[in-house]
Amino acid sequence: MKKKIYSSIFLTGFATTILASVLMVYAFYGFFSNQAKAEVKTACEIVKDSIDVFGNNDSYLPAIKNAAKFMRFTLIDKNGKVVFDSQINASNMPNHKEREEFVEARAKGVGEDLRKSETIGKQTYYYAFQLFDGNILRGARDINNIMSVFVNLIPIIGGITALLIIISFWVSNYLTKKLIKPVSEVTKYIANHEQIETPIETYDELAPLFNKMKAQQLKINEQMQTLRQERDTIQTITENMQEGLIVIDTNFKILSVNKSAIQLVSGRNEFSYQGKNMISLISDKALTEKIKSVVQNGNSQKDIISNQNRKCRVYMSAVRVKEQITGAIIIIVDITDIYRAEEIRKEFSANVSHELKTPLTSISGFAEIMESDIVKPEDMKYFAGKIQKEVDRLIQLVEDIIRLTEIEENPQTEMKEVSLKSICEEVKSSLTYAAEKRQVTLQILAQECTILASPYMINELIYNLVDNAIKYNKNGGNVTIEVVEKPDKINLSVSDTGIGIAKEHIPRLFERFYRVDKSRSKQSGGTGLGLSIVKHIANFHQATIAVESVVSKGTTITISFLKQ
Repeated sequence: MKKKIYSSIFLTGFATTILASVLMVYAFYGFFSNQAKAEVKTACEIVKDSIDVFGNNDSYLPAIKNAAKFMRFTLIDKNGKVVFDSQINASNMPNHKEREEFVEARAKGVGEDLRKSETIGKQTYYYAFQLFDGNILRGARDINNIMSVFVNLIPIIGGITALLIIISFWVSNYLTKKLIKPVSEVTKYIANHEQIETPIETYDELAPLFNKMKAQQLKINEQMQTLRQERDTIQTITENMQEGLIVIDTNFKILSVNKSAIQLVSGRNEFSYQGKNMISLISDKALTEKIKSVVQNGNSQKDIISNQNRKCRVYMSAVRVKEQITGAIIIIVDITDIYRAEEIRKEFSANVSHELKTPLTSISGFAEIMESDIVKPEDMKYFAGKIQKEVDRLIQLVEDIIRLTEIEENPQTEMKEVSLKSICEEVKSSLTYAAEKRQVTLQILAQECTILASPYMINELIYNLVDNAIKYNKNGGNVTIEVVEKPDKINLSVSDTGIGIAKEHIPRLFERFYRVDKSRSKQSGGTGLGLSIVKHIANFHQATIAVESVVSKGTTITISFLKQ
């Protein structure tokens, strides 16, 4: 637009300048032509008057031959014969009776003509009049002499023309900027998505347009602000989603992907995949084939993928705009915890079934023997004792299962300040008989420390740790209960000098029904749930567990409680 306006103004000015120059040339030409004609007529009148006064053509005309530099005089008789010419030999000149100025002068007394002279070959103005004796006196002047005067003016005319062109250039530039300024300001606001608040100098004809643009710009700014807010909201949601989100187009190019998707699919924390092919992110061939099927056929699918000990469920759905498939949305959900919980549930069910079946089988066997009258009366007490032992084991197992379920599903309990040293002494008192029976020495090395906790749960935690330390100890061994206060935590440790635990078993030590030595566990009467209960109680109190053990030398389990 600016170029068009500038070009229009400049070309108009340029054309006007050229036209003015041409008109000026014609004006000068006309001026000099008229002046030349007037000079010829005046000179002829003077010559005529002189001839009339002196009355001697033969003596006067030769006298002015040298005086007339730009003028040419010719004397023609009544028959058209040239009698005298101030510049050409009259005898060499043709008859002039057919010349326009001669014919007109004979008829009217005065005649004129403008033509190219056959004698001198130049554009010439002729003026003729009839003398008293009937002869014709003709004056002439060539126009080329006039043009020579005009040639002298060309530098001046050229300079004026150049100056006018320069002025046209400057004026065009100035007017273009002035005309474009209001539009440019509006364009600047629109380009920067800014609201037009300050008044803009404009034209009355354009004011309605600018006002409408101002209103539209305000509306656009409001819409842009809303879009930015929605975009930021969506981006915040997607970036903080635990689920992975991938959006692709029909060419399988990634349009959008959040950090969770990258981490779940590739295991990387940060990497830019936007704009790349989905294969650069998803290496699972079966999954990529399903995604291609979704994009091509417009259906929905789901799949399960594994990556770095993780299980993820993938939901794939086509995106349609006006019934046209434009891409696909892929949602990735981490189901590792659900998968592990399901595995634990299955394992727990199998273990519970096995643990319940074992004592029940023993009870059933003993009862069947007693019912068949095979047992002697004096052995009945022995078999009754066996049944009682299995019943006690069954009751303990059921109680531990119920207790573990309560801690997991309904851990609500009263929290108050608890003295760890006092609870350690209570547990020692409860297990003194069991320790003496296995010839194990119990000792407490505890500072006076308190924590905010459930007294019943903490008692159960310490009891299970000490009970395990006694069961898996050696005859004549030691169990030490220690409470030490640190700057930021309180450590509760239970150490024994028992059989110890191999390193490969430590990670699974707190799983339900997991036993390092199953034969020894059955002999000791353990249910395999004690340490699992310890783990859940520690988690409930936001405490950490550390295990140190050396085979045949002993084990130390430390529970660290954060200071309140």
